[in-house]
Amino acid sequence: MKGLEATLNQWRRESDKINQCLAMFPCFLCEHALTPFNDAFEAYMEHLIELEKKVPEEDNRENANTLEKALLEYNRQKEAFQKAHKKGYAVANISPEAIHETINKLCQLELCGPKIRQCLALLTEQKAAAHSAGSEVQVDVTSTGVKSVARIIFSKIRQTFS
Repeated sequence: MKGLEATLNQWRRESDKINQCLAMFPCFLCEHALTPFNDAFEAYMEHLIELEKKVPEEDNRENANTLEKALLEYNRQKEAFQKAHKKGYAVANISPEAIHETINKLCQLELCGPKIRQCLALLTEQKAAAHSAGSEVQVDVTSTGVKSVARIIFSKIRQTFS
């Protein structure tokens, strides 16, 4: 029984760390993004809560309660970062280095770390595939002509940025 209680406490500690990071990342993106950042996490969580509430089973009600608690904690953490930022506290001035450090700490979590590492590896793989697919243009210049090559390249550039 004590082993289960210790594991449950470990899950709670890791959940708290993850929730803090979930609140920190949008604050960083709002401050540093080149384009406006829309934090859709709250709307997504509310959607999940509503889905859980539609199913009449007791397990789903418990899931909805857990999601509601997570959303409240997220909003509390996010509000704390925003207040600190408005007051000019250093904790709110989140640097890219701090983000990388935080991601590394998340990857080292005992229970959730392996899944986080797996997700990051998949994301990195997908980004690399999307980058190479979006940037490679193969054209046979001898049969197409220089003007046609330029049109193809500019067309590809427009597709990339639209």
